[in-house]
Amino acid sequence: MELITPRFDNLQDELRRELDPKGFLEEEVFQSLVQAAVNRRSAFSSERYKHDHAFFSALRELRTIQRSRTQRPRPVPPASRRPLHVLNFRKTAA
Repeated sequence: MELITPRFDNLQDELRRELDPKGFLEEEVFQSLVQAAVNRRSAFSSERYKHDHAFFSALRELRTIQRSRTQRPRPVPPASRRPLHVLNFRKTAA
């Protein structure tokens, strides 16, 4: 795992313990969340809203993905009941 900056190692570790991302998609959203958290801490007041919005959007997205992971698996659609038609082509002498 690539750390954002050594200064924020503790922030990333704390967020990882609290949010516990699993799988590739959750990890990608988590990395964007950490980047937004880092930007929030270093932003000036005029830019802070943009980084707050990015942070909380990523947090909502991660929570949604995690919630859908804990729900029951999606049902498998039933197999088609239409009969399968097979066409046989015979070679004809030329």
